Amino acid sequence: MRSIVYIIIALLVFPLITLAADAFPRDLYWGLQNDSDVKRLQEYLRLEGFYSYPEITGHYFTATRSAVVKFQQTQNISPANGNFVGETRQALNRILGYGTTAASPSLTFLTLFFRDLYFGLRVDPDVMRLQEFLRHFGFFTYPESTGNYFSITQNAIVQYQVVKRLPQTGSVDALTRAYINLDIFNANTPEETDNSTQVSPVPETATSTFYKKIDISGFTGKSTNPLSERITIVNRTKNESIPVTSWEFETSMGTRFRIPSVYNLPGLPDATLGPLVLPPGGKITITAGRQDTYSAFRENICTGYFTQHTKFTPSIGNQCPQIDTYDLLALGDKCIATIDKVPRCTIPTASHFFGQTSECSSYMIQHLSYAGCVHDHRADTDFFENLWYVWLGRDTELFRNIHETLVLRDSAGLFVDERGY
Repeated sequence: MRSIVYIIIALLVFPLITLAADAFPRDLYWGLQNDSDVKRLQEYLRLEGFYSYPEITGHYFTATRSAVVKFQQTQNISPANGNFVGETRQALNRILGYGTTAASPSLTFLTLFFRDLYFGLRVDPDVMRLQEFLRHFGFFTYPESTGNYFSITQNAIVQYQVVKRLPQTGSVDALTRAYINLDIFNANTPEETDNSTQVSPVPETATSTFYKKIDISGFTGKSTNPLSERITIVNRTKNESIPVTSWEFETSMGTRFRIPSVYNLPGLPDATLGPLVLPPGGKITITAGRQDTYSAFRENICTGYFTQHTKFTPSIGNQCPQIDTYDLLALGDKCIATIDKVPRCTIPTASHFFGQTSECSSYMIQHLSYAGCVHDHRADTDFFENLWYVWLGRDTELFRNIHETLVLRDSAGLFVDERGY
């Protein structure tokens, strides 16, 4: 009986011993994928009941961050922001029996640097890796790898450059980067890998039934101007209309925003907001910036009239239906000639009305406008375009200019698609 008890105790303790075999030598953060240290972190968090996702993925996304938040709360770490850095990493290392200064035994966890780094970069993954590299050699002593390239990181690079007898620029320029990469290369053992097949990472959240039906087909965020930050999503199905109102995007920094309700028939006195139901082949263009007059609407063959007095970025279509003047012979040649000269999607000006009969003027007022166009063509089978425009109304940039990841989830919070740069 006693031997059975010993076996049970051994089975219970063994996982803890396995997990405690190595300390965590570096900070872990949102966006890491297929990372061995993230896998070890997930294993520990699962053992403690914090990580409930069914798979150990090695991906640091929502499920892992939520589990780290729970760990931070039990350790009274503030803020409990889900970042496995600094005090949080030290707390877990203490639990595993490694004290507060468990250092990296090697540089094998680092990959090469392919871009210059310099003062002023903020929350940059490459700067985080640089800080871990410098910490290994004792140049970077700040308790957290922040990803911010300010005076502490700059001074650490200067110290590295002094040791390597390089120009002391304080920046990771081409020459300094070459020396850093050489140190990393020498610390890594080359392994043969088969790159013939690229496997997409498994999302940490459960996959939506709309996965591969709705795609993020375009994502542009490398701009400080929010009007140039843009997302395009498309319905790839052939016969399924999909409601996407309240679906949520999340950036790599945790910023979230939703697809709003829209005006499916904008610009009329009785226009009301309604759900956005994306038909097969339908496309939504979402812009981070501000569009005050019309901020969320479905394009139709008449919305080009909006462009006469409002500038849109991105631009919208302006190919309004042409008036068929062959049916207007009763209005007279002068009226017909004037109507033919009015550009498409343009309300006539005072010069067009000058010298016209009341019948001609009345016709132009009733038909050459957005409301008149809608009245005349709303029943046409091609009246609605399969294109929606949404502006989020931001005055400041939304996305990071370097290394951004955007995740789309449906109204139930399930993974739909991901795009990054």
